[in-house]
Amino acid sequence: MGVTVPIHKSADATGPEEYRQITMSTVLCCIFHRVLAQRAERLLPIGPREKAFRKGDGLADNVWLLQSLIYDCRAQALSLCITFVDVQKAFDTVSHASILKAAARLGFPPLLVEYICGL
Repeated sequence: MGVTVPIHKSADATGPEEYRQITMSTVLCCIFHRVLAQRAERLLPIGPREKAFRKGDGLADNVWLLQSLIYDCRAQALSLCITFVDVQKAFDTVSHASILKAAARLGFPPLLVEYICGL
């Protein structure tokens, strides 16, 4: 069991889309979910450049990589194209059904997929 509380994303939030829901649960539940997340992370095919929700300073790593690319291209007089993708509200647009299908496809045990569905 948990308690869900709406937290406003900005000081002048007016509509429901400007709130983020935070669910608070017991410490035991949080520890259980952390263990599940750590085990699931071993199964997930996440690339080395993906830094969201991972340990370490991913932002600094990616900034260093970008600066190195720019420096090398300038030094060798090569052209370089850079694209920044804004993934704002990315998690709002992913369907829960697709998350469950992906978990099953990756080999998560059926009982775990069912538990995640219940969350």
